[in-house]
Amino acid sequence: MIRVAVGSRNPSKIEGVKRAYETFGIEVEIIPVDAESKVSRQPRSLDETVRGALNRAFSARDKVDADEYVGVESGLMYIPYVDRIVDVTVAVICDRQLRITVGLSPAFEVPPDFVRRLYGEDIELEDIVVEITGIENIGEKGGFISFLTNGKYERSELVRQAVLMALTPRICPIKRMYRME
Repeated sequence: MIRVAVGSRNPSKIEGVKRAYETFGIEVEIIPVDAESKVSRQPRSLDETVRGALNRAFSARDKVDADEYVGVESGLMYIPYVDRIVDVTVAVICDRQLRITVGLSPAFEVPPDFVRRLYGEDIELEDIVVEITGIENIGEKGGFISFLTNGKYERSELVRQAVLMALTPRICPIKRMYRME
């Protein structure tokens, strides 16, 4: 069994991380840790989202002893040519040797009226979603994706998929491909 510190107390993030490790048959003890992203409440670029995930992993590393440290951050990403904004989840895993791996979730398109507000006001996507849906703390209850898909797909699954991708170099049968020896 390995000890994995997750830089969050958000139930969707914790569940997604746990399920990702279990998908690969890795027995895991999850340690939730309060961790700051040190980016804006609503990351508005892939760069900022990756920095937030990395900061959460390192913050967890500074606070507890574990085998691996996972930072998860969701944010906005611009898609060129079609001029769209999507929401994507980034997972960063850091271990005791400071080896870092990264993964991204599938991304979903953010409604155009939401995008205008997100880039025109100091507001977080979750605030707009709560305002529209009336569902308080939606980010901890399946997320916006759950609302958009009528409960067929949840935020914990986006987290799980991002973490699966970050775990891939760690479970690859030829470790030297990723310098994970």
